Amino acid sequence: MPPNLRSMTPVPSTRMVRRLLSVIGLAVALTVLLVGAEALAALPKRTRQAVWADPSVTAAATTATADTSSTTSASARAKTVSPSPERTTAAVAPSAASVGVLARSTDLRAHFCTAAVVASTSGEVIVTAAHCLSGTARGLLFAPGYQAGAASHGTWVVTGAYVAAGWLNSQDPKDDVAFLTVRPAASNHSTATVQAVVGGYPLASAPRAGDRVRVTGYVDGVQTAVSCVATVYLTGGYPSFDCAGFAGGTSGGPWISAGKQTLTAVIGGLHQGGCSPDTSYSSALHDTTADVLARAAANRTADVLPSPNSDGC
Repeated sequence: MPPNLRSMTPVPSTRMVRRLLSVIGLAVALTVLLVGAEALAALPKRTRQAVWADPSVTAAATTATADTSSTTSASARAKTVSPSPERTTAAVAPSAASVGVLARSTDLRAHFCTAAVVASTSGEVIVTAAHCLSGTARGLLFAPGYQAGAASHGTWVVTGAYVAAGWLNSQDPKDDVAFLTVRPAASNHSTATVQAVVGGYPLASAPRAGDRVRVTGYVDGVQTAVSCVATVYLTGGYPSFDCAGFAGGTSGGPWISAGKQTLTAVIGGLHQGGCSPDTSYSSALHDTTADVLARAAANRTADVLPSPNSDGC
């Protein structure tokens, strides 16, 4: 009779079974770790840091990480439908490079007034004194951050001028402020807006007596800027400051509030900015000023400016 095959098959002991199960469990665990490591390596660095964070971090931190991931995804989607990044108004912080010269030709050494980039929805607006201009102002050049004959940040061409009705109708010194729209000059080899390149100062209300401001301007014939930090006082309602060296050409120079980095005035107003290089004035910016900026940013029909009256000095 044939032997019983089942009885001939060796039966593993309980100890052998346990060892076999331990080996299988270890192999499975190693496989899970390897797969997890590969998946982790594929994550962005910021997400990896969140994964390896101390387990004791709060739920709020976890939520913040999730919000960042969501924002990143939304940004990636936006990039697929947005215009060329060169046309995007990037959040560049305003600085000394946001202030520059106005010139009538590519010979920037013959600059005649000062201007500054003002923050706008279009990214294509600068501000100066209205008495610096006449007619349409089209074709004038703006060179931000101008130094020693060099326009290292590029140049922009004026395409339109915008002023308040008070200046347009009677050259009221209380409205001696003009906003200019600009486009990049062909020599820039870029379509980037001026605000995207050098940043723009947010427009704010007029400074009060006692406020501290930093004022910058370019004197005619001088190839570097003059700058001063001063305390504001009022002269018949016109913001005023005392600093030596602000001669002809500094008209349109911006007054930047200390600490807040907002534009609160430009040299002009009373006596078209002043009769002495040691004392300068400005029109007091108000709601109408903001309305003019909005017109410029929306590229509405531009104004034709009158020739300025005498400064009365």
